[in-house]
Order: sequence, then C-alpha cells, then structure tokens
Amino acid sequence: MNKAEIDSFSMHFLHEMHEESVSPEGVWYGNDCLVGCNVRGDSETAHSVVSRPTRVNVNMLMLCLEGSAAIRCDMQSHQLRRGALCVLKPGSIIQMEGHVERLSLLVFGESFTSGLNISFQKLFPHYTEMEKLTVINLEEPQTLRLNQLICYLSESIKSDSSQLFYHECVRSLASSVVYETLSLFSSSLRSVIDRKQSTRQEEYFRRFVHLLGQNFRTERRVAFYAEQLHITPKYLGTLIVQQTGRQASNWISGYVMAEAKALLLNSSMSIQEVAYALNFPNQSFFGKFFKLHAGMSPGEFRLQNRL
Repeated sequence: MNKAEIDSFSMHFLHEMHEESVSPEGVWYGNDCLVGCNVRGDSETAHSVVSRPTRVNVNMLMLCLEGSAAIRCDMQSHQLRRGALCVLKPGSIIQMEGHVERLSLLVFGESFTSGLNISFQKLFPHYTEMEKLTVINLEEPQTLRLNQLICYLSESIKSDSSQLFYHECVRSLASSVVYETLSLFSSSLRSVIDRKQSTRQEEYFRRFVHLLGQNFRTERRVAFYAEQLHITPKYLGTLIVQQTGRQASNWISGYVMAEAKALLLNSSMSIQEVAYALNFPNQSFFGKFFKLHAGMSPGEFRLQNRL
C-alpha cells in the first residue's frame, strides 16, 4: 500500500465526524483541541475510519476504560483494554480491530501545542526509545488519576469562558495531562533502558542532547557539538539522522524555538530582550530565524497565543 492509498484524518475531519464519533461529553476548545471524558468509542463512524489503515495528522492521547481492541501502529501491534494508554503522533499509521467501548481522550493540533508551556528536553536523551513506545498499560490508580485529570480539563473547557483566567486554567490543565502522560511513559521507558545495552551511536546521541541542553542558548553550530564529542560534523550529522530521522541542525533549532516560545508566552521580556537572551546579534536576525521555523513573526506568535 503506497502513501497515496492511505486514508488520513485531521482536526478538520474530526470536526465533521464529531457528532457521530463521540458522545456530547466531548468538548472542543477552539478549533484545535478536542477533549473527551468517559466518551463512547464504539460508534460506527469512528470504527469505519480506523478499521482500515489511516494516517493520523493530529496528536492523540487515548485512555481505554472499557472494551478490548487490537491496534496496529506503524507496523507494531498492541492490545487495548482497561488501563491501556495510547499516544499517537502526527504521521502515525494506525488500524484497529475490535471496539474500545469507553475511553477518555485528548486530541490537539500544532497551534494548540504552541500555546502550552511544555518542556520535552528531559526526554530527548531517550528519544530513540521514546519513539518506539505507543501503548503502555497503567495500574488502576494511575488509570484513575489520568482519567480524572482529563475530566477536569473537560469541565474547565465547559465552564464560563468569560472568567478572567479561563484560558490560563484550560492551558494549565492541558499541560498537566501532557506532563502526567510523559511521566507515565518515562517510568515505562526506564525499564526498557535498563534492559538494553546502548550502541555507540546511541551514546553519542545522548551526549549530544546533554551538550545541547547546556549550550543551545549560545551555540547553534553543529561543528561546536562535534568538537565537544571529538568527532567530525559530518559523522555527527549522519549518526543523528540514523538515530532520529532528523538533522542535527533541526535538533538545535528545535531547542532554540522551544525556549523562544516559552519566553514570548511566559515572560514580560521584549522581543529584543528574548533575541539577546538567545544570543542573536539583533532583533531582526532573531525575527527571521523565528519566522523560518514558526511561519510567523515573534510578535504575531505572542499576539496569537498569549490570551
């Protein structure tokens, strides 16, 4: 099956099927975030979509509460039953057999992610292992806790949007759901890492990420990190692509952009001060860098996401 033959769904598609695919408990926050607390997952519309290979163009967190189903994600098979936590990233190809009768979920696009203050840096040294994790099985207390957080988020969205800190409450709770999920996955990840002997390339990658976390505010050159690792820039670039599918320069710019967005949304610093904090020679140079990676200027990003 080639890429053109694979169906896909996006936030826009979810809008269209929303009435049939989930119960009225599912709520939207803007156009880029859907939250479901204890919703039905066995509708004919939803099943018809995921019963065949489908490319996911959204971020999706799904907690199974009732029912049983087999899910195949990027050629890996998993069993879903109560307590199964499934996380899907944009680009994942899924196919499901069976019905998850009841679940809680959080689905969101990139614009919603930009408005959250989420730091993924602690997980980057274990990127290669994390990429392989799609489903983990939670203990009952963990299932109840995560489900409660998702339901709190759902109730917050349904509350009076004219309240002074409405958007801050929603985003804080959404961040809590994401952080709780990351924490659960990292706990599962530790057991995988403990059983696994790292290859030389994986060790170089972990050291690169460690150095990147310490120096990204002042150093954006691949050559600098290669020098610190006592290897050539070409070799560093090659091994990082092999390990992660991303260029070394993309990892560096990703760190810089995450910090820039956090400063723009969560500090009173001017755009010029943010530029200097990240070691750009001037605001204009920073603006060009930011627009290249975000598709908008720092000012536009701050205005669009800082409610």
